Amino acid sequence: MPAGIEKFAAVSIVLAPACIFLAYAWSRTSQTITQHQILTGISAGVGSIFIALLLAIPSLFLAIGQGPLGTALVGAFPGSGINEELAKALICAHLIFRAKAFEEPGEILLLCMLVGFGFALYENVGYLSGSKDAIGLAYLRALTATMMHMSLAVLMGAAAVHVSRTGNFTPFVATIAGQMVLHAAYNFPLLYASALAKAGDGFSPGIITANSVVLILCVVLAVVALNVTDLRSERSSDRDYYEPLVVAGGIVLVIFSVVTAAVLNVVPFENRYVRLAPLHSYLAFCGPPLVLGLEMILSTWRKPSRKPGHPAAHFYAPPAPRRSRTIQPTTFGRRQAR
Repeated sequence: MPAGIEKFAAVSIVLAPACIFLAYAWSRTSQTITQHQILTGISAGVGSIFIALLLAIPSLFLAIGQGPLGTALVGAFPGSGINEELAKALICAHLIFRAKAFEEPGEILLLCMLVGFGFALYENVGYLSGSKDAIGLAYLRALTATMMHMSLAVLMGAAAVHVSRTGNFTPFVATIAGQMVLHAAYNFPLLYASALAKAGDGFSPGIITANSVVLILCVVLAVVALNVTDLRSERSSDRDYYEPLVVAGGIVLVIFSVVTAAVLNVVPFENRYVRLAPLHSYLAFCGPPLVLGLEMILSTWRKPSRKPGHPAAHFYAPPAPRRSRTIQPTTFGRRQAR
């Protein structure tokens, strides 16, 4: 296969689950978004990469002279988790709260997801461009790192919607801090396992099973956030005609997960440093697409409830409309304000 076609196919593979995830969230928002807003979000995500690189410079000095554990901790927290999530949060906060470029709840959620999409796009292109097996690496990252970036973007978007409705930034800041911890917890097992392998100390493949658990937790939290966040607005439109596409996308992810499980049963995943345990392989590569795919299929039969007891109505209810100040005459002939 020519190198150019192989790279294009690899980029298409690595972004396919992200596109399905984005389309599913878009169908839940009932919000119309313009091409300009889409390009703005993706461009902002690509630009946040450079902010993340600047924020990661101190970690280069902190990692000097560290052992495997110290190297992994520095790489997971200041070297990836903290700087990357902070960079994306700064970009989104500027566009939403400063520039006021995205004001409707659906627009805010989609902006955060587009920023995460742009970040994952640039990051994946960087990894794939230097890989000899671009297709294999793309398949791996499509089911792991890309899903993680999109899931954390959903959490940030839900928190930003809450700020736009209430004006309280505390949940937004707490969510960003949680994203940093989740991102670092996702990276740490892989970095620690690789550091041990490079040092020749050996390790149990079960160490990085925690990576799979964190990844599935990110996807589950994103699904919950999409279900409890009220994304209605005055400019919402009826998007029920997208339901067949949502079901089709969910079926694709479920098939993707089943085929991956069948392949891993025959050919266990192995890279230069790590031969993954069977449990980790199934959890990491089959769990996230299976969770999201089943949610997409079942969501078409489970309409979100708007009853007063529903979490969406209780925590993320839109503000009550203001009553207009009218002047009406009283029985005594006076005019009374109401």
